[in-house]
Amino acid sequence: NAEYMGVVQTTGSMSGFGVGLRALFVSRLAHNAATSNIFLRSRFVPQFSSLSSTPKLKPSAPPSELVKKLLIPVDAQPSTTIELHDPSRPLTPSSNIFAVVEVNGAQYKVVKDDLVMAEKISGLDIGQSRKFDSVLLVGTQDYTAVGHPYVENASVTVSVEEQTRTEKVIVFKKKRRKGYKRQQGHRQSVTMLRVTDIQHAVPNKI
Repeated sequence: NAEYMGVVQTTGSMSGFGVGLRALFVSRLAHNAATSNIFLRSRFVPQFSSLSSTPKLKPSAPPSELVKKLLIPVDAQPSTTIELHDPSRPLTPSSNIFAVVEVNGAQYKVVKDDLVMAEKISGLDIGQSRKFDSVLLVGTQDYTAVGHPYVENASVTVSVEEQTRTEKVIVFKKKRRKGYKRQQGHRQSVTMLRVTDIQHAVPNKI
C-alpha cells in the first residue's frame, strides 16, 4: 500500500513480481522527487531529508547612487542631467563631441557634419536650418551627460539638404492554390539632414 500526504510512505512485504514492480515505482518516485522536491521514505530506500538541494543565493550588493538615479521612472522626477566624468582628466570643450538626438520618434547618434536620413519633416525647405532640443545624451572623450529624459542646455542644429524618397521596395503577396497574388511598390518619404553644430554647456565643475 502507498499513502501520499506530502510524504510518500510504503509499507508491507512483497515478493516476486511485486518486488520488481515496487522497485520500478520507487525509482520513478525518486526521479520525480529530484525535480519537484518531494520527500520519499521507505523501508527499501535509505532515509534522507531531500532529494534536491537548493543552492543558497548570496545577497546582491546594494545598487550604486548612479544606478538608483537611472532606475527612477521618468514621470517620478523632473528633467535632470546625470553627468559622468573622470576627475583625473581636465574638463575642456572637445571638438569630437557626439550626441544622441531624437527626431520624429527615432534616435540617432550623430557628430558634426554627419548626414542623417530621417522620416519626412514637413514644412522644411532645402537649405533651411532647425534646432532640436530633444538630446538624450552628449559625450566627449572624457565627459558624458545622460539626460533624464533630455540633457539640459544641449541642442543639435541641422540643415535640410534634400526632401526625397528611398528606392522602391517590392511588396509581393501570394497564397498557393488560391489564385491570390498581389504586387505593390513602396517608396518612403525621407528628409536628408546635415548636422552643422552640437551645442552643450560643459560645467566648470561636477
